Amino acid sequence: MADEPDDELTPQSAFSALASEVRVEILRTLGSAPASIEDLEYVPIDRRDAYGMQYSTLRKRVGVDDKGRFTYHLSQLTGTFVDHCDGRYQLNWLGQFAYRFLVAGAFSSTPTRREFETDAACPRCRTAARARYTDEQLFFVDCPDCDCRLAMVHVPGRTDGARSREALLDAAAQRFRAVLFSIGNRRCPWCAGELETTITLPGADDSFLSRYRDQPIVTVRCRDCSGAYYPTVGETLVVAPPVVSFLHRHGIDPSDRPPWEFPFAVDGDRTSVLERDPTRVAVTVRAGEDELTVVVDESLETGVRR
Repeated sequence: MADEPDDELTPQSAFSALASEVRVEILRTLGSAPASIEDLEYVPIDRRDAYGMQYSTLRKRVGVDDKGRFTYHLSQLTGTFVDHCDGRYQLNWLGQFAYRFLVAGAFSSTPTRREFETDAACPRCRTAARARYTDEQLFFVDCPDCDCRLAMVHVPGRTDGARSREALLDAAAQRFRAVLFSIGNRRCPWCAGELETTITLPGADDSFLSRYRDQPIVTVRCRDCSGAYYPTVGETLVVAPPVVSFLHRHGIDPSDRPPWEFPFAVDGDRTSVLERDPTRVAVTVRAGEDELTVVVDESLETGVRR
């Protein structure tokens, strides 16, 4: 039988369980075993028998000579991030989740700041957009002349210094596409909670929206975790079935290029306002001599205008 946690899991108990270098190293050791993909064996996550690492092996790999000290720290993880069954220890699902954040550098990595020119063009002034990766693990694509923003997405900082320009661009594009896919399915990219969405139109004032974005914005808010995101209406269409199908018919795979390189995703001239209360906008997608007009409402429902 697996050990059951003594107390209900709370944010305080979860974070305090990792408040030790020894506990973090236990988490890292359990998460990195086995070391190679060839050694992996499928075991359902809800099976606790004959799986995991024995106490003596775990203590040796963590490198703690004091048995009492090691036992204490291991006990602080057991039931929260670690399961114990038949003399073996393994990460439970929350432990695996915490381990992935650990190795991704989400809390500890200080990425190398990067800035370089991209193949995208500013929709306002046609200047070559620049990519910027910050020490907050945020990846931006902006116009260096007029500050028009084409994209912003979080990219974990692990091994960033070793990434080539192309690898960093690809990682950011894939992360951005995954976020857009979640939003399109009305699920929070962070917690899978239900999303609330509304469309904000750029105006003539000096607001953030008018200065930084050139297309109507979808304001996205999670009802559960309050996470927020602000893609353009066109960006949400990069992964929309009508647009994906249209592009494929013309030999274009939308996953082959970053979302911010599609003019319909960033160019306000591709968007027209059909209604204002409630808001409905039409976005024109072009491929060669052909074009597709997609109508989007505030719930992100799409329809093709014939």
